[in-house]
Amino acid sequence: MRTPGDDEDGRDAWSDGVPSFAPGPPASNRDGRLGWPPGDEVRVPVGRFGLTGWLSLPSAARTVVTVTGEGAGGRRGPLGRAVASRLHLCGLGTLTLDLPVDSDPVEHRGADVGGLAARVRAVSHWLGQETGRSVGGVGIGPLVPAMLRAAADESVTALACVGGRPELAGPAALTRVATPALFVVGGLDSRGPGLGRLVSGWMRCPRRVAVVPGATVDLSRGGVPADVAGLVGDWFSEGARNAPRPAGDAGLSAARPD
Repeated sequence: MRTPGDDEDGRDAWSDGVPSFAPGPPASNRDGRLGWPPGDEVRVPVGRFGLTGWLSLPSAARTVVTVTGEGAGGRRGPLGRAVASRLHLCGLGTLTLDLPVDSDPVEHRGADVGGLAARVRAVSHWLGQETGRSVGGVGIGPLVPAMLRAAADESVTALACVGGRPELAGPAALTRVATPALFVVGGLDSRGPGLGRLVSGWMRCPRRVAVVPGATVDLSRGGVPADVAGLVGDWFSEGARNAPRPAGDAGLSAARPD
C-alpha cells in the first residue's frame, strides 16, 4: 500500500495550496466500536417538507461534513453510520441524512442528478450558516453524482464519493470540481475501480481512488463499512489537506484487519 508522500520516483506526491482541514481533538470511544455519534436530530429546511438529519458537532470541530446517502448509506444504515462515527472520532462534525433517489437500484440511472445536486448545495449552504464551520461532503451510492455535480458549482472543503456511479455527474461538471476528492470502490466490483479512475482522469482537482480489497459493489456488508469509514476518516483528517497533484495520482487500498 502506498503511503502519503511516496511517489514512484521518490518525489513528494502531495501538493501545496489545497484547502486544509483543522479537525478538533479525536472524540473518545470507550469500547472501541463505531457507534452512533452523539448529537441531535435536526430539521433541515430544504425542499417542500424539509429533511431530517442527525447533527453531531464537537465543540472544537472547525469542519462539519455532510454524510448523504439512501438506505444502507443513509443516516440509519450501517455504511452511513460507520462513516459518520469515524469522522466524529477524527474530531470532525457530521450531518447525516437521507435524500430519496428515484433511480434504478443497481445502475442508479434515471435519477434527477441536477435536482438532487441543488438539494445537496442547499443543505451545505444551510449547514455552513447554522454552524459557522467550513463544510465538507460525503456522497454514498446513488447520491455520488449529485454530490459531484454540487461540488462543481459550490466548492466544499473536501469530498468523498463512496461507490455509486460518479460518471453520471457528467464530464462538464467533473472538470469544474476544484475540491479534493476521494473515490472509494470495492476491489471485486467489476466496474468500480475502472470508473473511479476514468472519472479521476476527467477531473483537474487533487483526487484519489481508494480500493477496498475483497469488497463488491455493495459496500454495506460485513466488515466493509468499517474499512470504508477508515479511508474516509483518513482522507478528511489528513489526506485531503495534503492531496496529491493531479498529474501524479497515487492509489490507496484498505487492508482488512485479521
